[in-house]
Amino acid sequence: MGEDQEVPLIPVKKTPLKKPHMVFGLCDTRRAIVILNILTMILAIPAILLWVKLSEAAKGETKHSNIQLTPEQTSMILSTYPEMLATYGITIVASLIALCGASHFSMPMIQVAAFLYLGQMGLSIWQYLVLENWFALGVDVGVTLLWIYPHAVFLWELDSGVLTKLSYEPHCICCSNSGQIADEVQETFSKV
Repeated sequence: MGEDQEVPLIPVKKTPLKKPHMVFGLCDTRRAIVILNILTMILAIPAILLWVKLSEAAKGETKHSNIQLTPEQTSMILSTYPEMLATYGITIVASLIALCGASHFSMPMIQVAAFLYLGQMGLSIWQYLVLENWFALGVDVGVTLLWIYPHAVFLWELDSGVLTKLSYEPHCICCSNSGQIADEVQETFSKV
């Protein structure tokens, strides 16, 4: 082709950007994973300390304890203490892995965290079946499934390309009318 001839271009069709899935009112699954896993660690650490204190009281190792336990409670605490520490330990490890995975958009790390959460749920199910505590079993399974949900959706978004390092907006406006707000911001800056 000569220099004075124009090269035909493929027409570009303007399509709306893919919007990530909102979880629990949060902008996207990545933010949900970060917030939920920080919350998990904040709740798991006092739970571990509580179980350590209960175990000490059950063994009679504390001199100034005002915790009064029945023989059934003492037996239950001593029989489930190692499993409870393992459950909360797995939860903290899964949370740390999920935080790292979300910050690096790493599918394998999120998969490992989700697998650990499922393992923790299995251990909890076994504990509650042994204790025959059906209410606690239902609550634990329900909460764990709610915690796994953003991880599963995040994995799907990474796999389908909805959410990537390049497409992720670190400073997004999380409102139901975010599209309208974004248009107003763009309009304001185009006038400047």
